[in-house]
Order: sequence, then structure tokens, then C-alpha cells
Amino acid sequence: MQPIYKGGNKLKTDPASYRGIYLSSALAKLFEGLLLHRLTQYTEAHETLTSNQLGTRPGLQTHDVIYSLLAIIQRNSTLSDSPTYVAFLDYSTAYPSVHRGRLAVLLYQFNIVGKMCHHLCNRFQSVKL
Repeated sequence: MQPIYKGGNKLKTDPASYRGIYLSSALAKLFEGLLLHRLTQYTEAHETLTSNQLGTRPGLQTHDVIYSLLAIIQRNSTLSDSPTYVAFLDYSTAYPSVHRGRLAVLLYQFNIVGKMCHHLCNRFQSVKL
């Protein structure tokens, strides 16, 4: 892998400021394809992925979820005057090594409660390491 700096005002010391470019041989690409196929078969057969993981699953794509989300927002806006709030969370980036139980206690102690907090704590329960 060769890291390429994204440019702009990004910090050069931050790894997220770089894009990885991979060059591999045809044999390595063949092996990657076989490995991906076998892992996909295994995860689908043993149902190891949650229903929310769509980007790499056969027949399911992220744009399907975006369409569903837009339909929900449009439906809610016609049925009610109150706004619909949406949040996209990448738990692995936001909480890579946080003690989830302690975080839930801290949220409660700082009076951060409600539907979003409840949803977040429920997601902590279903995270598989």
C-alpha cells in the first residue's frame, strides 16, 4: 500500500489525511476474489452479519438504504409538522476502544437521555468484537 496525501488543510500527521493506493499482482487479486467469495458464503450461511450491514452483502447495497431513508423522511414530513432527525454513526471510528458500559453510565450521569441515547446503548449491546 502506498499512502497518498489528500491535500487541503488536513494535518499531515493524521493517518486519516491519507488515501491508500494498493497495487497487487494478478495472482494476489485472484486470491482476494476467492477469499472474498468464501467469506461471503460463510457469513451468509451462518448469519454472522446484522441486517444493518448492507454495503458488501449480495443483493443489498447502501443506496437501497438511502432510498428507504428518504422515503421515511418524505412520509414523516407530510404526516407531521415536526422535523425528522437523521444521524449516521460509524461506531468503529467514534468508539474504537471505549468501555461501552462506562460510556452508557457517563451519558446517564450527564443527563444525556432520550431516544438517541437509548438507541446508542442498544447498539452497544449488539456490537460483536
